[in-house]
Amino acid sequence: MRAFLKTLTLNLAVLVFLLGVVELLFGAWLFGPDLTDIGVKRNVHKVLDASSLYPGGERIVYTRDARGLRGEYGHPGGIDILAIGGSTTDELFVSDGKTWLDVLRERFAADGRPQVIVNAAVSGHTSYGHIEAFRRWLPRIKGLRARYVLAYIGINDVMLEKPRKFDDFRLREYQKSSWYMVTSRSALMQLYRDVKNAVLAPRPDVRHGDGRELINAEWLPVTDPPDLEAARRKHADLLAAYHDRLRVLSQLIREFGAEPIFVTQPRGDYRLREGRLFGYRDKSGRVATGGYTEIALFNGETLRSCEVLEVTCIDLANAISFVNGDLYDAMHTTPQGSRRIAETLYPLLAPHIKDRPENLPKPGG
Repeated sequence: MRAFLKTLTLNLAVLVFLLGVVELLFGAWLFGPDLTDIGVKRNVHKVLDASSLYPGGERIVYTRDARGLRGEYGHPGGIDILAIGGSTTDELFVSDGKTWLDVLRERFAADGRPQVIVNAAVSGHTSYGHIEAFRRWLPRIKGLRARYVLAYIGINDVMLEKPRKFDDFRLREYQKSSWYMVTSRSALMQLYRDVKNAVLAPRPDVRHGDGRELINAEWLPVTDPPDLEAARRKHADLLAAYHDRLRVLSQLIREFGAEPIFVTQPRGDYRLREGRLFGYRDKSGRVATGGYTEIALFNGETLRSCEVLEVTCIDLANAISFVNGDLYDAMHTTPQGSRRIAETLYPLLAPHIKDRPENLPKPGG
């Protein structure tokens, strides 16, 4: 009996040791402080079911590495473009390889100008969250460098009614517990979640897919467009505060060693065609333009801030022309819509991206 207990104890000790090695190698223990209070998730591998959102969305693979980044990049010091934004950049329900950043990478490569493009977006982030990301997260990733930071911003800031210290996402009580802080870093718990996700393929919650009447909407010209100047005067304080946050964000990006590029955001509950505003026929029969007024104000402020702050700005919101099937709600794109974003953005962005010296043609070549 004594020999059996001794053997059992030895085997358990070896097992615990091996599990500890696995945790150290594959867990998120070595990558700085816990950042769940600002929504940063690490070591994520999810298999999701988006079939209720759009055709072909039966199996979505969503991954983020131990640093909290999405996309392939090799060494963190070799990144060309680091993208920040909210859920429209994070793209939870668009599979790895099909996001607009993936397609953007393909376009650069197809033109013989390969760029390492990495996704650091966090669903729910406003400019407050982006600022906190550059104060508490991204500069603390060992060796992380990027030549440009592409900020796809505006939509979430519209929803702010008063300043907040940062985006805390109102975590549930159990997420503030020590148990959650441990399990959110654990490689073994992540393995368990991966197996569970592969079997159950979780479906989207109410935050995605709200407003599905837009998917096959009838688009009609707006005969009485909103008075943007009056709306701008009404929201002057919010726009001024947004400008101040963009100033801080651009400064932090430059201190990080990168050049900021701000991109305005379109929504899916209106259309701009040849400078004319179109709305959709809602359930009451009226022609509605959803969140057009608010996002137009914030996009306008983004453009003005870029001029004042001497930041490169790309007005994607006025350049893109969505069609039915591009979005599965008022803000989030399907793979078709993600490709449209990339195809529209690429010719506007490419002239602002300098090639790395090693990628330039050799003299006489």
